[in-house]
Amino acid sequence: MPPEKIREVRAFFGPVLGTTYGQTEAPQILTVMRPEDFDDEANWAAVGRCTWYSDVAIMSPDGRLLPPGEVGEVVARGPLVMTGYWKLPEKTAETLVDGWLHTGDRGLLDARGYLYLKDRLKDMVITGGFNVYPIEVEDALSQHPAVHESTVFGVPDDKWGESVNAAVQLRPGHHASEIELAAFVRERLGPVQTPKRIHFVNDLPRSPVGKVLKNAVRDMALSGQL
Repeated sequence: MPPEKIREVRAFFGPVLGTTYGQTEAPQILTVMRPEDFDDEANWAAVGRCTWYSDVAIMSPDGRLLPPGEVGEVVARGPLVMTGYWKLPEKTAETLVDGWLHTGDRGLLDARGYLYLKDRLKDMVITGGFNVYPIEVEDALSQHPAVHESTVFGVPDDKWGESVNAAVQLRPGHHASEIELAAFVRERLGPVQTPKRIHFVNDLPRSPVGKVLKNAVRDMALSGQL
């Protein structure tokens, strides 16, 4: 969650916010952030620590478990993890390897055991040889007072391989220019993560549960609809 959203929720409801992390294949309790964990703002970028229900680790592409601080794929095992996809043996074999569920999320564990998510493996943008995690750019954009929500994605680029793009939905009654938002991100993250293009939309496309559909936004950008 963007830090500004956490601050707003805690200001409105009090110090009662707690969250969990999981997915359908490992139902929603791989890690937990308790309300007291949010008392330290240094923890706000985390999704909590592992519970007694599951083991969580970070794995390299070649299957090695990585030490604290290194980024890789989040993997999990334990009694809550699924035994397989219904009638999809190939997908099951791809997702469950040597007892570990491959979540498709990238992240790192710190020395205290807090898990920090970077992004989905397929959503990472590689621009000019550098890895850009969209969630970090989205978090930076969310700190601008005019931004309601954004989604960041890569589009093919002849020079950079991929270029970082963002689609931004502004708050009602607020205004911001592309130049202003790009400078805002550059100041916080640097030039590599700064979007080459920022598209303004009235409403970001969403799933029935309200989740922004990043692939739909990317398709709109590629087809010139943004």
